[in-house]
Amino acid sequence: MRNLLQRTLLALIVIGFSTTVFAQNRVTVSDTDLVGGTDYYWTADNIYELDKLVFLEAGSRLFI
Repeated sequence: MRNLLQRTLLALIVIGFSTTVFAQNRVTVSDTDLVGGTDYYWTADNIYELDKLVFLEAGSRLFI
């Protein structure tokens, strides 16, 4: 009984992790996307891909 409970719990954890990973949006960020004087908030529900070198302009803040 305990072994079955452990397997069931492990399966639920794997399924939960899988749906979390695949539910993420892919966001491509280029250098021209980040303008000065703006706050940017990057959240865990997205995957951020940097397109080559990306610089944060003066007066901007990036919260990850």
